Amino acid sequence: MKFRLPLIVLCLVVVPTAILSFLAGQSLKHDQILAQERMETSARNAVRMATRSISSRLDDHLAAVQSALREVFFAGGQRQQMRRAADRLESTSLLIDRIYLFMNPWEFMWPEDAEGDESVGRQRLVGTLRAKVATDASSQGRIAFRLSETAYIFRELGGRRQ
Repeated sequence: MKFRLPLIVLCLVVVPTAILSFLAGQSLKHDQILAQERMETSARNAVRMATRSISSRLDDHLAAVQSALREVFFAGGQRQQMRRAADRLESTSLLIDRIYLFMNPWEFMWPEDAEGDESVGRQRLVGTLRAKVATDASSQGRIAFRLSETAYIFRELGGRRQ
């Protein structure tokens, strides 16, 4: 009788409690994994939406720059008109730092002193841009690259092919 009571307590209290504790631990572990996956999915969706928004704004700004440069360049491309258009566009958005007009193989038509950042240098910028023009005709009609922590985005003016 002395051995029966501890055996009954062991079988009816301790073993089920141990099993339930193990199952609760597994349940908490799986809940933590699910919560982490939900958070990662939510973060991916937020990044995707932000990317779309920024891409849309970049496309809008590129279209405005493209339209203004096309209008000025095909109307004769006088330096004063180009300067006014560039200054106006550069002041409209923080996304636009400097406007370039590049004609392959003649290099930069605007600005004439197109040096890019001091750390990049004109020849490195021209070389990278020529390589991208030759190899990277993207589906969005724009060429984007980074040189020394500076992002550059170029787009074909369109209109007259030559």
